[in-house]
Amino acid sequence: MDDGNTKTIFLNSLSTKEILSQITPKQKIQSHYHDCVEVFYVISGSAEHNLNNAAINVSAGDAFMLFPQDKHLFVAQSDDFLHRDVLINLEYFKAVCAVYDAKLYDFLKDKPVRRIAFSVEQINAFEQLLVQTPARSRAEQRRFECVIVTTLLNEFLKQNKKKNSPSWVEKLAKHLSSPEEFNQSISEIVSHYPYSVSYICRIFKKHYGVPINNFFNARKIEYAQILLLTTDYTIEQICEIVGFNSVSYFCKLFKKYNGATPTSVRNMSP
Repeated sequence: MDDGNTKTIFLNSLSTKEILSQITPKQKIQSHYHDCVEVFYVISGSAEHNLNNAAINVSAGDAFMLFPQDKHLFVAQSDDFLHRDVLINLEYFKAVCAVYDAKLYDFLKDKPVRRIAFSVEQINAFEQLLVQTPARSRAEQRRFECVIVTTLLNEFLKQNKKKNSPSWVEKLAKHLSSPEEFNQSISEIVSHYPYSVSYICRIFKKHYGVPINNFFNARKIEYAQILLLTTDYTIEQICEIVGFNSVSYFCKLFKKYNGATPTSVRNMSP
């Protein structure tokens, strides 16, 4: 697959495991293929993702599933661009797909673009899963790898299903889950929707099961946890990034949601 400007990255030259995961900051890298399945999601910042010679703008929450025939690279990256790469052995990925359906791998591979959106909650869940130190025995390692692959597959399959909620509610939930909105108030965000605030709050709770303010705060706290685990921002800086004016209130709310303080979570980071 190599040509003068493109290289193939081989998973078996990087790791003896079925899965290799790493956080990658802004960097220069040439156009490349993989000999495995790659899933990446953007943690922060933005970039132009060139996939099979087509330019796609990506930002926090965007996730892609790439197959060996896919050629890609990131260009025009912002200084704070940060993404998680998960490289999965091709035969192992096929075997997991076969558990779902014999045709699932071909179904996914033949899609021209395999793109979904991860909420802050979902990124936090993946980060919690991926930063764990896997047990040393091979049997336990295989279970750990299976959880990662099935979690990713489930999310890609779920987001391709038809949703029952009104489209505007789904759109609002996405806005409330976007780090770009965290310094806005709820009243500012919902002002763009052609309904009264009371109606929006009532319908939102009906479909998501929690008050809109609780949902918004939870997404902020989950993003704060991601930043604590993956960046060198101070707690004060993270508090400001996620839209809280009071560090003490932020720490109190963080402990309420996580059962741990921001400092103790920061100490968990590798």
